[in-house]
Amino acid sequence: MYARGRHGAIVHSAESLHSTSSKWSSATWRNNLLLSIVGQLTLKPVKGPADEALVLDPGGTATVGRRSACKFRLHDESVSREHACIEWREVAWFVTDLGSKSGTKLSGKRLAPHEPVILRDRDALQFGRCRYEVAVDDAGRTERPMGESRYHTRASIFLRLHDDQKTIRELSWADFCGRYAPVIVGFARNMGLPSQEADDVLQEVLLAFFQVSPRFEYDPAKGRFRGYLKLITRRAVAESARRAGRAGIPSEDLDYGTAVERDELWDRVWAKQLFERALEEARAKFEPKTIEAFELFARRDVPAEEVAKRLGMSVNSVHHAKSRVMKVVQEIVEQIRGDEG
Repeated sequence: MYARGRHGAIVHSAESLHSTSSKWSSATWRNNLLLSIVGQLTLKPVKGPADEALVLDPGGTATVGRRSACKFRLHDESVSREHACIEWREVAWFVTDLGSKSGTKLSGKRLAPHEPVILRDRDALQFGRCRYEVAVDDAGRTERPMGESRYHTRASIFLRLHDDQKTIRELSWADFCGRYAPVIVGFARNMGLPSQEADDVLQEVLLAFFQVSPRFEYDPAKGRFRGYLKLITRRAVAESARRAGRAGIPSEDLDYGTAVERDELWDRVWAKQLFERALEEARAKFEPKTIEAFELFARRDVPAEEVAKRLGMSVNSVHHAKSRVMKVVQEIVEQIRGDEG
């Protein structure tokens, strides 16, 4: 489907790139939409009242809750009568919180009610106090599974954008926006554009890439995708500046800086988003308390003693949590740089 943006540009997606890009910061996209392998889903009990594994075959759907009608019935009072739903949707397993009182958490983050989120192998999933580890068995693979070698790296998103299956293409466009829209908008806003103009820049950059994407072949040896994205983003910002001048907006209200300053700004915005992506991926590798200690101590500058008291940890454990998480985040950052350039 196609639609026209504020300046008449044609935009595209499952609905349209306008509706997609306007939601780039939503919980679904920030859950890093890596696609599951077709296979049996198992929830392995980790901690809390949960005492037995929950198993769901490919193509299935199950409600989790205390009601007797629930396929996955949990008897703990922290679980709502109808707490969450797990279902297979064409290419992946999804979990949806049904407005539960105590919430559903995925890798330590509470899910927004009624918003489906993809489940990945080794995710940590929690209903109330019942905690599980997600396991997706590849025994039920289709003839061309999502897990084939050509889809193994993060850079494979450029292949998935043109997959034969419509659902995979649309999820991949959402993934693409979730990765790069914060960089585009952040750069535009830091260049002095108001929010609406920054959104227009985002639309134009997505459109520009959509138009060339059928011919786009990612080859790190020929240059970084980051450089290409910077080029088309800067062009869109420059065009926005020309429009602003024609509209009578004083140039002093916009801060474009020197070429060196613009390059430095782009690198800072890119690095910040890269760190956020890496941290999001790292969450699944740690206990929620470890991540919370890292957030409080390393990112919010809460004193270690206060964090220790609040979380029931030793001060040394708080410092250790920071070191452990940062080590994994740095490793993931390097992996992403290697995959995407």
